[in-house]
Amino acid sequence: MKAKPIFASLILIMLTLLFFWKILLTNLILVGVDTFLYFYPYKSYAAEVMRQGQLPLWNPYLFMGAPLLANSQVGLFYPLNWLFLWLDAPKQVAWSIGLHIALAGGLMLAFTRQSLGLSWLGSMTAAILFAFGGTICAQVEHVNQLNGAAWLPLLFLLYDLGINSSRQRHWFLLMALVVALTLLAGHAQTTFISLFGLGLYGLWQAGEGITHYDSILPRISRMGESANGRVFTPTPGPSPSEGEGRLLTPSPDSGEGWGGGSLQPCNLAYSWQKMFFRGEQLQLFTRLLAYLTPLIVVSILAVALAAIQLLPTAELSGLSIRRDGLTFQEVVSFSTNPTLLAYSLLPPFGVDLTQIFGETFSEWVAYLGISGLLLALWGGLSAIWQVRARRFVFVAACGLGLSFGLFLGPLYLVDVYVGINSSLFYLLARLTHPYYLLYRLVPGFALFRVPARWLLLYAFGMAVLAGFGMDRLADSRSNDPHYWRYALFISLPLLFLMGTLLWNPPALFTLTVWLTLFLVTGTLIFAPTFPLPRSMTMLIILTIELFCAAQSLNYNQPTAPQAYNSMRNSVAFLRSVTPPTGVPDRFLSLSGITYDPGDYHDMAQIYKPALSPQAFYKLVVATKQKEVLFFNLPLLYRLYSVDGYDGGILPLSQFVTMQKLFLPANNLSTDGRLREKLRHVPSGRLLSLINARWIITDKVFDAWIDGIFYDLQFPSSLSPGETISTTDIPPFPATAIGLVSHFSGAAILPPNTLVAKVTVMFGDGSSQTFNLKAGVDTTDSISPAKATHLPIARPKGLSQSKITQISVTATITTGQFILRGLSLIHQPTQTSRSIILSTEGNYHSVHSGDVKIYENRAVLPRAYIVHQAKIVSTDDEAITMLQDPDFPIADIVLLKGSPKPLPTGDLRGDDSKIVSYKPERVEITATLASSGWLVLSDTYYPGWQATVDGQPAEISQANVMFRAVALSAGEHTVLFEFKPRSLQIGAWVSGMTLVGLLIGLGKFKYRHIEG
Repeated sequence: MKAKPIFASLILIMLTLLFFWKILLTNLILVGVDTFLYFYPYKSYAAEVMRQGQLPLWNPYLFMGAPLLANSQVGLFYPLNWLFLWLDAPKQVAWSIGLHIALAGGLMLAFTRQSLGLSWLGSMTAAILFAFGGTICAQVEHVNQLNGAAWLPLLFLLYDLGINSSRQRHWFLLMALVVALTLLAGHAQTTFISLFGLGLYGLWQAGEGITHYDSILPRISRMGESANGRVFTPTPGPSPSEGEGRLLTPSPDSGEGWGGGSLQPCNLAYSWQKMFFRGEQLQLFTRLLAYLTPLIVVSILAVALAAIQLLPTAELSGLSIRRDGLTFQEVVSFSTNPTLLAYSLLPPFGVDLTQIFGETFSEWVAYLGISGLLLALWGGLSAIWQVRARRFVFVAACGLGLSFGLFLGPLYLVDVYVGINSSLFYLLARLTHPYYLLYRLVPGFALFRVPARWLLLYAFGMAVLAGFGMDRLADSRSNDPHYWRYALFISLPLLFLMGTLLWNPPALFTLTVWLTLFLVTGTLIFAPTFPLPRSMTMLIILTIELFCAAQSLNYNQPTAPQAYNSMRNSVAFLRSVTPPTGVPDRFLSLSGITYDPGDYHDMAQIYKPALSPQAFYKLVVATKQKEVLFFNLPLLYRLYSVDGYDGGILPLSQFVTMQKLFLPANNLSTDGRLREKLRHVPSGRLLSLINARWIITDKVFDAWIDGIFYDLQFPSSLSPGETISTTDIPPFPATAIGLVSHFSGAAILPPNTLVAKVTVMFGDGSSQTFNLKAGVDTTDSISPAKATHLPIARPKGLSQSKITQISVTATITTGQFILRGLSLIHQPTQTSRSIILSTEGNYHSVHSGDVKIYENRAVLPRAYIVHQAKIVSTDDEAITMLQDPDFPIADIVLLKGSPKPLPTGDLRGDDSKIVSYKPERVEITATLASSGWLVLSDTYYPGWQATVDGQPAEISQANVMFRAVALSAGEHTVLFEFKPRSLQIGAWVSGMTLVGLLIGLGKFKYRHIEG
């Protein structure tokens, strides 16, 4: 008998290698958006730190500093992640995917065999559909979701074993351990969905007994009172009669039950019944308590076990964008659209899902294959007569229904899409919306978005039903000619799916494949005779169909490892100018990826012959993402970024508030991607405040006019009489000056009207002035860009004299003169050098390749001294003051709260130096001529502690989101260390709970062996 489970497990492992051979057995890697831009950087950094025997508590590279361990999506305490710490990030993700796919299949196999009693063939069917179906396989790049979902069958198995066994404590303690693992995996929503699904499962079982009310009542009334100590435990069984419950005799010591015989679920229910209830309503309450109490207790134990992660995460949540919860509109975002249901539930043969659902299509994929879907419907039909199977019809139906989210409320949809201007109708639409009622009444629903993720319960339930269908198919009675009439019931949901295709019909090839598979599978199920073994043929067809359908998923389009390993020029430059120890300055990237890489043709020559078109396209995209340091890639290269990306509990709310310095209050980036909201380089003084020395932009909006390149990144707006000048002139043999300009806000000017003058100064003190005239040298704002070339006529003998200064003065009488770009030109060779004239700051071009990098020369150091401080009561008050162009950001710090008495004085001669800068420890020496404040432009967050000359010091919140420490005159050593108490308390709670759990399991094992 042991050979069968080993053989079945080997088959699942082989199928895992077959389905995922591209990322497991080759050097190709995944480069999906979340995988490449989110998980790779975090896993690379966490693995590096943990290999050094430390915990990565703080992430100084994103969001100007943010907690790392507290971000549960990283999964630092998930034990299975530790198996791959020695690998690079792409292989960590790949092998974690392979492990959890095999684990999902193996646990489904165990659940359906042990708990449901399916045949080996039926169990293999359920395991293959769950592990290799669309829901799991489409989400593999969301590796934390996969890690949590893989444990779902084991949760159902342990729940059944706990409910149906006298050894309840053993199974429920193990179940608490598994729930804790899903929490540590890093996706709380998956755990919530799993536990809610178990609640539905228990709720249905509790309701089953109500149909046998009269037979149960005498047993419940005698519960715990019989002389021989028998107790009644409700339990599932293969027939309706067994669904009523059965009598179990616990071990003589009464220690094998839920906390002992007196604490068995139904005994507990009986105690509550005697205290609070009289009459018939106790029936329902007793059964509900019996089936749902274990879930509540298990959840509490699991939270305690995972407290080492959950307490820091809870602390972070209270300070993040999620602290006020989500609005209903946010909660129902990414709902399953019923009109596109066919593309969710049917295999994507020849379908580009990005054209149907967009780039995030993986959230809506839930196919089982045509054969798997028909088997599940066939199993669901047989569930009419099987108690065990009916439960999974309920679970699958609830999962599918909840995934509709927004679309569950017809009146709400009318209000959303038609827009009925009536507050009464709006209130009625909400109050009749099922998902809104869950959002308001059921804890947990207000915390998570993407209702489409409820499709996990649909996929799980349908996979189990397909197992029942396979067993039904193997039954000799399945060739009964009367079963043909049941085909009508199966065809109804299929007809609905086909009906949805009328809204968005697929290609003829796709429709042909679907119909062919439908006919083949229908023949296997309903044909009276078949020349081949019916069940085995069905399983082979199902597996092949899933394999073919998976070719459309992202994991089957991996690309070359150079997408991760190679270094781009912009990254190399920033790494070269960031000192290994000293002052690490930040950068802000404003560049998109709409440009073509300069080495595209070289890449095509090397990689196109070896990669598919999709894989090569992904390589090019990844290359551009590295060049502009998209999302969280700065963490991968240990570069300090102003912003970042997180789809969970980051960024901190104070980071979102800080964005008001750069963006309108109604257009803030709640996921941290400040770069995507900015259209121009912000004011230099504000960038200086946040220690942003380097600015990355692309060349998409620059211009080549008459063969000359013009950098249009810094347009300067000059009012009448205003002058702008620069002495930052490179050594270049210019023979002419080229300008791109226009005027705005003025009436139509007559031709030759003087609008500006340009003055060029030479090294000998001489100068040359050019007059710019409307219609000749410049245009109005609605005309095409116009460049004018101004020839330089140096005095005799000064042909090699260097240009030392260029200034531009607006002579226009009304409106503004806009200088968009200026270049020095060497006419004989048609070469040029761009010059920056900006009214927004002191910028200098330091790198020009596929992207441009500028240096903000007026940037404030990461740590600096001020002698004046002002107290603000709110962050918005601080934002208003900082936005004032006349506010001296280098001389005054804004403090929130009630810090110590403010120092006074404005003496110079101060100095501050970062001696050591590590993620969780920053050491600074400071010398002050008079008392003042040391400002560190790193995020203010609980857990940071400061000492001044070895004595504890208070950290104040400065300039909305930074840290400041009061210092007296003289020399000081200031030390900042990150030691979060939430982690210490969480570790203590988790440790004590784990010890208690092990003692409980050990006690059970000892008594079991002794018995």
